[in-house]
Amino acid sequence: MQAMSNADIAAGATETQQMRVLAPAGVSAELREARRSIDVQAQIRLRMKVSFAKGGQSVSDQQDFSGFPADLTVAK
Repeated sequence: MQAMSNADIAAGATETQQMRVLAPAGVSAELREARRSIDVQAQIRLRMKVSFAKGGQSVSDQQDFSGFPADLTVAK
């Protein structure tokens, strides 16, 4: 995960942060290619929890993502 584009975020501003997710160790390209189905897409999930301080108070939020497009989740 790369550092945020700016550690201090002004009200109404947008900052970015890039993250790369890799297949687990031991998953071969052939297996990923063979699993080009909606079933595999349903198995791939991302849970992101964001915590920060605002006005001296801790704020935390969690989001779940799933159903990624097949061209993002299988070897080409």
